[in-house]
Amino acid sequence: MDEIKKLHQKYLADVRCDVSQHSGWRVRLFDNAENTKFQITSESVRDVFQSLSDNIAKHNLKFIVEKVQNCDSKDVTFKFYPENYPEMVKYSFNNPESR
Repeated sequence: MDEIKKLHQKYLADVRCDVSQHSGWRVRLFDNAENTKFQITSESVRDVFQSLSDNIAKHNLKFIVEKVQNCDSKDVTFKFYPENYPEMVKYSFNNPESR
């Protein structure tokens, strides 16, 4: 695995955790149609996650988050992956009552 892919893998869990729990990002994801993609860059998270933003900027990382359909659950599912490595996916399952 190349170094940049390893770095994306290293920070993917942090991106998922921080974005899934942030009220502003949750509203954005809940209020948009399924499969609407949002790019996560150092600029897009700088105001709320300074440390994560610094790490993303240092390594020039880019991630995508989108709300996807989950037929097995009433939870709203957010799908996270590095922009250039869509096979490296992490999900978060979110209670629609806790926007």
